[in-house]
Amino acid sequence: MFAVWNKSPKSNKDQVSLTWYLSENGIQIAESNTTAYIWFRKTAPVLTGDLYSTSTVYAAGDQVYDNTAGQFYVANQSVAAGSNSPTDQPSYWDLTSIPMIFFDYLVRGTYSDYLRHNGELDRARVAESDARDVIDHELLKLHTQQGQTTQIEVAGY
Repeated sequence: MFAVWNKSPKSNKDQVSLTWYLSENGIQIAESNTTAYIWFRKTAPVLTGDLYSTSTVYAAGDQVYDNTAGQFYVANQSVAAGSNSPTDQPSYWDLTSIPMIFFDYLVRGTYSDYLRHNGELDRARVAESDARDVIDHELLKLHTQQGQTTQIEVAGY
């Protein structure tokens, strides 16, 4: 969480910062407003799903990898065994969203892990360096070309 306002800061110059704190129930706002505009950073997705299997019953919240679509999905309800894959029954599943800028990094990083697992440590180090170069390049684009830098206010005691 970075900030909470009473109006959209993109379209209003008279927005007011609201007093807020995080609790176990989410964002708590001290003022009584009907609308709040929140500036936050999305949490990184966790990719833990196994390959989708027609013989498995999935509970809501289970994650799978659908190799037909090449994506990770999370079940939004109980899914019976059978032809209920994310491709066949998309209403049963929610796509796990991964920003496109991380695609090349994930491919190269996964390849590095694969090499390390097979004992090819020298090749794994080269692949890992390649993955770092890709993510550094994406960060450079964010900071220099797009100007996406964030100044965070730090409160002192």
